[in-house]
Amino acid sequence: MHTSWTEWLEKEFSQKLKTNLISSTWNDHCASIAVWETVEEDMKLPTQASNTMVRSLFYVCEEIQRINSSIVDQTIMTRLRQQLANAVNHVFQASLPTLELTENGTLQLMFDYLFMCTVLQQDVKYNSEIMDTLAQQIDPINWDSYQPHMKPCVDKFYIKQSLLFGVLTSASNETYERARKQMSTQQQGQYNVLPLAPQATRFTLLPIGHTSFSSLKAR
Repeated sequence: MHTSWTEWLEKEFSQKLKTNLISSTWNDHCASIAVWETVEEDMKLPTQASNTMVRSLFYVCEEIQRINSSIVDQTIMTRLRQQLANAVNHVFQASLPTLELTENGTLQLMFDYLFMCTVLQQDVKYNSEIMDTLAQQIDPINWDSYQPHMKPCVDKFYIKQSLLFGVLTSASNETYERARKQMSTQQQGQYNVLPLAPQATRFTLLPIGHTSFSSLKAR
């Protein structure tokens, strides 16, 4: 019973993923580029997956909930995640040659691929051929600068989306724990403070502080 269902879900997921992948723009006009964040000085990189990729994964969650996720055994979920991960690799390998890629579009596509692998596989294995194909679209010098930041950005987004994809992820797996610790380390010393007014220069003329000579004369 469950074998037929997992095979059907894998097929549906593959079709939706392929459609979303081919219909999306992966050049400098990629919509997701608008929300990239600065990770180091003037370096901007993807920090969240494309909406189309997120919707593809969320479709799987909806189908799992449709049959009541509480009755699905963990062994079945493990097998399903593996089947879906294999489907991701197959779709990416088949679709990459047909896509119009630029460096920025490739970076976003690489982020999306790594994110999907992270969600679907607890050991976070990814296809090296796919990664090599994508890396070839990026300037080697630029890639040396980007590479150390890609996986941490993916892990951070994975933590943020763990509630949305709860039936596919597990708070006890190694990837989740590693990403959570990394985020905790990065957030040390950061305070959740909203500035309500522009910060003024203080003590420009000690010990007068903000008071200027003109204001003193006016008194």
